Order: sequence, then C-alpha cells, then structure tokens
Amino acid sequence: MTDTNRARPLIYTGLGAVVFVALVIVGFGALSYATDTEVIAAPGLGPLPAVIGIAAGTIAFAGTLLARSLNRPGLGAAALAAVLASAVHLLAVSVAVLFIVPGAAAAVASHLVLGGYSVLVFLAGLLAGALTVVGFRAGTGTPQWPWEKHDDDE
Repeated sequence: MTDTNRARPLIYTGLGAVVFVALVIVGFGALSYATDTEVIAAPGLGPLPAVIGIAAGTIAFAGTLLARSLNRPGLGAAALAAVLASAVHLLAVSVAVLFIVPGAAAAVASHLVLGGYSVLVFLAGLLAGALTVVGFRAGTGTPQWPWEKHDDDE
C-alpha cells in the first residue's frame, strides 16, 4: 500500500467531518430562523453545551467512518455514522447542560428532539457520510481516455 493509499481514508474522513459540521451549522441556523426558536433555549447556558455537542458528534461521525474505511464501506456505514453522530450529539449536550444548569437537561434534550434539531444532525451526517463513502469507493488511478490505456495483450 502506498503512502497515498494510506492517507486517503484520513483525507476523505477529514473532508467529510468538515462537510458534516458545515451542514449542521447551516441547518441549525436555518431551522432556528424558520421556527423562530433557539437551538438550546435555557437561561444561563452560553455556547459551551452546543460546542461540546458538535465536537462530540463530529468525533463520533469521523471515528465511525474511519473505522469502517478499512473494508470498503457502503451506504450502511454512512447511516451508522449519522445515527451515532446524532445520538452522541444529544447525549453530549444533555450531559453538558446537566453540569451547567442541572434542572434544564431534560427540557433541553426534549427541545432538541421535538424541535427537529436531532433529526437535522442525523440528516447532515447521512449526507456527509454518503459523500465520504463515495470518496472512499472512488477509483484511485488517474482517469484516462480509452486510447491512453496500454494493453499488454496486443
């Protein structure tokens, strides 16, 4: 295995994680604007639970895809990464809120689920995961026209 082939899963996983975070941020902003609600609506929290949730969800997303990249993953790996990212995001935000404002953890978790924010994390993970898996499965060679290919059979 060449150095390029060893770095390939890391590169695609990194790019997939960046796309995942971008989709989550844009999606949260759009959903928050459309529903006129805050993503995490509890007084005294600040941005820390959101940052912890996104970081934990991204680590779960990237870790799942990187672990599955060893054996030519399919779209099932993207779905698994999306489910884990969404679940870990919800859990991390809930635990972070529990330590900052103990009484608000259940309300914040239910708002994330019922407000559609957890579904949005899942959809962002599914889309970014599918794009990453397509990158994993793409050919590694340089594209060539049919007349550029050298046949040794002739």
